[in-house]
Amino acid sequence: MHNMKRKPFIIVIDAGHGAGKKHNRGSLCSNEGDNNYHYSLVLKKALEMIPGVKVILTRNKITDDPSLSQRGKLARDADLFLSLHSNGASASIRGTEIFDSVTKPNKALAQKLVNAISKAFNHNNRGVKYRKGSKGGNYYGVLAYCLAKSAMILEHGFHTNAQDCSFFKNNYEVLANLTANIIRDHYNLGGGNVNVPEETQLLRSGSKGNKVKILQINLNGLGYHAGEVDGHFGSDTEVAVKLFQGVHGLDKDGIAGEKTLDQINKVIKEAQAHLNKLGYNLGEIDGFYGPNTEKAIVEFKEANNFKPVNGHANMKFLEKLSETKISKEELGSITLQSGRFPDEESARKESARQKELGVDNFLKFDK
Repeated sequence: MHNMKRKPFIIVIDAGHGAGKKHNRGSLCSNEGDNNYHYSLVLKKALEMIPGVKVILTRNKITDDPSLSQRGKLARDADLFLSLHSNGASASIRGTEIFDSVTKPNKALAQKLVNAISKAFNHNNRGVKYRKGSKGGNYYGVLAYCLAKSAMILEHGFHTNAQDCSFFKNNYEVLANLTANIIRDHYNLGGGNVNVPEETQLLRSGSKGNKVKILQINLNGLGYHAGEVDGHFGSDTEVAVKLFQGVHGLDKDGIAGEKTLDQINKVIKEAQAHLNKLGYNLGEIDGFYGPNTEKAIVEFKEANNFKPVNGHANMKFLEKLSETKISKEELGSITLQSGRFPDEESARKESARQKELGVDNFLKFDK
């Protein structure tokens, strides 16, 4: 008996449209064609973790923009063709919908995907749809030309809605994992749950582990009240992430992705570097609000009579500290007296500057 090599299960991923402004189509946070392309790379990686799966891309470079017929022909002999898109409408409309092939329907798989994707977005499930052309075939060219055994268009939300656009752009791994797992189970392809490697995963509501603990420690240190450091990404941690994102001009989606984590790291590193310059020997500047950083900040506050005035005083203090060029000796005296300044205006400016740092002080004028 000869061993028969198993035929690969071929999936074609079509990143809809092309690159640049020409293919923006009203997106609020990224060109649709660019976003589809970047997501296709993550989805390819997730699908290829399934045993026996081979993935073909219709766009191997972001600048690629094959015709609809070329995209369809690339799917010759493929088992599944997925065309990745996002939708456009008025700013208030949200939801996921999937257009399944009229001539080669696969409603069971399409229904599973639309249910899971809409649940991940936490928006409307607009269902599985079929749109016929004038001759009764597929209305959409990419499906009409497709030579795969099964084909569908995945509309991952509305890029004209800020929430949908932000979620799609910042949650490639989440969407890729659930899509790959559904396909694996539907076709009985075997293997365990598909997960993009941990280092690329986003920290979001429901996440657990040591990385969540580090996030909570850092956010608490910055004054954002992420709750108990327990490694569970709950509502307190989500609110804290949103507050931090809002202060720093990031998308307020409550998800700690690469940009958010990098910004937290940057703020703490700058504060650590400045504390070192002020004579507080922290050692390594690592962007982690650990015991040495906390000790130095406590000492700094005690030496300068720092009194928090609101929930974000510590954050404001650290961020202003990283920007200022004052010396430790200059901040050594907090009680401002007129004898230190040539005039009242200078004294008031110094008082205001120190309050911006979060350092409490008062003015005392000699009679």
